[in-house]
Amino acid sequence: MTHSIQEIAAKHAQLTEPMQQEVLNFIEFMYAKVARLAVPSKHEPALLCEQALATDWSWPEEDNAWRSLTVLFLSLLKRRPHPSKNLTITL
Repeated sequence: MTHSIQEIAAKHAQLTEPMQQEVLNFIEFMYAKVARLAVPSKHEPALLCEQALATDWSWPEEDNAWRSLTVLFLSLLKRRPHPSKNLTITL
């Protein structure tokens, strides 16, 4: 059965606001499901843990640790330049 956008919009408009939100949530779920099916299965675990790990990565301490490592790395490069003369590192 094919529904036009106007039919779907008319039926959606007749619902209560909480039910409209539920319809929107379902549509977003369907989009996510289609996107998951398009991703090769070997990458799925990485995608699933990305959001959970993002909370651990969003700390100022984490940024400071990487910043200090970057400064250390750059100072080491200045002491012993890379054999390639075309190497340029910018922050």
